[in-house]
Amino acid sequence: MEFFSGVILSGVCYDILKHQSSITISVFKKKLSKWLMDDETVQKLFEETNKLPLSDELSEKAIEKLISNSDSLSEIVKLIGGRQPQINQVHSGSGDNVAGHKIIYK
Repeated sequence: MEFFSGVILSGVCYDILKHQSSITISVFKKKLSKWLMDDETVQKLFEETNKLPLSDELSEKAIEKLISNSDSLSEIVKLIGGRQPQINQVHSGSGDNVAGHKIIYK
């Protein structure tokens, strides 16, 4: 799982603006689904992102700079990026109990 950051958010915004004229909540939610955010967090990100002067003329780097200069967006991104996946497992019987990626060396 990739950790969420302002760079990722700027890339998502850039991709949406490159293919559409504006960022909608449904597209925003779909693009962020890889990071498994709850609806409330996506809504906050969406609202704060829409406060920025984004346009299809901006580069991904310019969008990243706008995001990093926004205190409220930086705080939300920091909270999301700091979350660690929680894994609860129950195992009985034979076999492996692996959380995450299993690496086998031969």
